[in-house]
Amino acid sequence: MKLQYELTSQDFIDFNINFIETSPVMKRSLLIQRIMFPILLLASPATLSNVFDVPFGVLMTVFGVLAILWLAFYLKWFKYRIARKSEKLIKSGKVLGVVGPHELFVEQGVISDKTSADITRYETIEKVVESRTHIFIYVSQVMAYIVPKRLFVNPSDLDVFRDVLSTFNKATEN
Repeated sequence: MKLQYELTSQDFIDFNINFIETSPVMKRSLLIQRIMFPILLLASPATLSNVFDVPFGVLMTVFGVLAILWLAFYLKWFKYRIARKSEKLIKSGKVLGVVGPHELFVEQGVISDKTSADITRYETIEKVVESRTHIFIYVSQVMAYIVPKRLFVNPSDLDVFRDVLSTFNKATEN
């Protein structure tokens, strides 16, 4: 099966966001970051009230509000930063061939991608992750082919592609 499509910077950003949301390591790391900072904030008033001679209740209120804001908005802020860093990476030219035209070939236990910068070829797929707008075909833990679903005009075409991928996965497991 051969697919021709154009990847945009938004597709690359969506891949990075999806990776953060689906990777067990990243999910655990985000959970720790999201919880530990508020705990430190809530532990700080006891020490700071003695050091700065500020009433404990005032500091607890201020740090409590900061902890709640952190819990509420950290994930959004983190995703925003990932999107900005991804944009910067694309503009720097360090990820040639990610944005632009792609030709993806999936056939007989081989998956390959031809871009303006490179041709890659793999004989194994680690996993296939599907989001609302994309299919990510992982060939390693952190590298995936990005296939936008907007490419498939008919839902039946998307189903055929899924079937081809599932056959490919079965072929590589043997």
